[in-house]
Amino acid sequence: MDAKSSTVYDIDLRIADYLLAGVDVVWSLNPKQKTVAIHRRQGQGSIVVVKDDLVGEGPLEGFVVKVSELFALPDWLSVG
Repeated sequence: MDAKSSTVYDIDLRIADYLLAGVDVVWSLNPKQKTVAIHRRQGQGSIVVVKDDLVGEGPLEGFVVKVSELFALPDWLSVG
């Protein structure tokens, strides 16, 4: 999904479409706030912040990544 050309409303509609289609969990990243919203078809959603780990559920069980790593600049782009 191209976040630059998508409005928050468009993104919310896309997330709802995925959940209605049967996807159990959708992650949406907010680079400005450095958060990840976890949307669940069954159950309550949640938000993880840059100091947290993002932990996979269901088919992604066992997957763990630091939220900070999702927003870090790649080495080749870092100014040093």
